[in-house]
Amino acid sequence: MQKGAAEVLAGLYYRFFQFCRALTAPVKWRKLNPVYLDPYLSQAEKELFLSLDPITGCHSLRVAATIIKNYNRLPAEIDPVFAVKCALLHDIGKLASRPGIFLRVTAVLWRKLCRLFSRPVEKAPSFLGPKNQKKLRAYYRHAALGASLLAAKGGDPVLIWVVANHHTQLPPPPPTGAERAEALLRLLQEADRKN
Repeated sequence: MQKGAAEVLAGLYYRFFQFCRALTAPVKWRKLNPVYLDPYLSQAEKELFLSLDPITGCHSLRVAATIIKNYNRLPAEIDPVFAVKCALLHDIGKLASRPGIFLRVTAVLWRKLCRLFSRPVEKAPSFLGPKNQKKLRAYYRHAALGASLLAAKGGDPVLIWVVANHHTQLPPPPPTGAERAEALLRLLQEADRKN
């Protein structure tokens, strides 16, 4: 089997596994005890987090669990509690789109097709209708929307920068005096890719 075909199969397996997790997320979300969030999130942040849809919330919990599992390997400049906070809140911008399974599948397929045909992803397919087109655009912009939401709530500048750039390959410089931000962003991106 060629490497290209193996990568395609691995990608399909990952997406299928992701879809199965999405189907079981509502059950797992109902079992979440919010007390477990207390060491990581303020009351206002916890309220925001708990207003996420089950799929996004469970994904964020898995990203946080990946970081917790690797506590002993974190670089010294990264505060583990702050890293978990970033993981829990990294997709908070999805509050603007509240994507269900259909929209998520559409978003993934549409992004792949746009890349294949060099088309801008922001032009949502017309068959979705105006409401879902708007949701899809918000879904693609969730990092910027999440950063704006956290900034409006007086969030930490490093948290805001990490959330804004968690899908960016070459992010702009972090806030002044935030040397830990770039290492934290790389850590979050790695944990996000695994989940």
